Amino acid sequence: MWRAREPLSSVVGTRALSSGAVLVTDLSDVRLALLEPSGESRLIGRAGAGPREYATPTALIALPGDSTMLIDRDARRYLVITPTGQLLDARRFPDAMQSGAEHVRGADRLGRVYFQTSGLPALGGSPFVALQRWDRRSSTFDSIGAVRMPNPQPVKVTPTPEMERELPGMVLTARRIMPFSPEDEWGVAPSGRVAIVRALPYRLDWIELDGRTREGPVVAVQPVPVSEADRRLREPKGPPYRLTYPPTKGAFKGGLVIDPDDNVWVRRETPANATGQPWDVFSASGAHLGTVTLPSRERLIAISKRFVYVSDTDEDDLRWIEAYAR
Repeated sequence: MWRAREPLSSVVGTRALSSGAVLVTDLSDVRLALLEPSGESRLIGRAGAGPREYATPTALIALPGDSTMLIDRDARRYLVITPTGQLLDARRFPDAMQSGAEHVRGADRLGRVYFQTSGLPALGGSPFVALQRWDRRSSTFDSIGAVRMPNPQPVKVTPTPEMERELPGMVLTARRIMPFSPEDEWGVAPSGRVAIVRALPYRLDWIELDGRTREGPVVAVQPVPVSEADRRLREPKGPPYRLTYPPTKGAFKGGLVIDPDDNVWVRRETPANATGQPWDVFSASGAHLGTVTLPSRERLIAISKRFVYVSDTDEDDLRWIEAYAR
């Protein structure tokens, strides 16, 4: 087991390397760190808008040969990190995927990049958004599937006094996601297969390399009730509460981890004050293998052939990266 000697303010993206080191993006402090098994850390690049700088470092996508793609979210561009930790000049995403640039989830063994086309479905339409694959060599795109996203509800927004003077009687409508709305989660396995954790009903589907979809068996779960503590966490000034809450939560929270054997780890929903965090483990065939529970302060962030990586949050809300030998 090893532990980084310096904490991070946030952990947004992670990429485990074959050496045992791990790359981590800290969006709060706008930095990219390489953490070594010795516990030492090294910052890579710096914040900025230059060719080898980043403004909003988020996802880290595994590319072939220990190379990594860093997503600079708000700039709609990416930078490649070499296996030796060097940043190459930033490149903009193609115009055809500008709306999906911040939703890149993975790449396969050929370096093709997988993303979802939007973070929200159209208001009043289907709750599903498309998944696409971008071949960087040929600059072509193809659709591979779809995932359910939270269906936003229209809410009226009060115009500012200035807006009311310019356009008397105007009505503003915004989209708002209600808490605990059902949402699929997905990721790209090291093999290049795409794993989709379905919210309704709860199961793991695989999109195989030949494009076929393999549906996994439905997993029965005991729904977790939405409590007063859940409402207060989201609306500390309530009651009364402005949002609409369902009676129960979904089966899982956002975020999943896929290990080198194509096992998928899914973070389950829990009561508001739970002391443990269960993770369901699914096999490469979609079967539910069992549940592993971590302390609530620890979050699983990556699994490599050598280590299991977790982020441990202390009483000051700082994140300490730890790695445990497999």
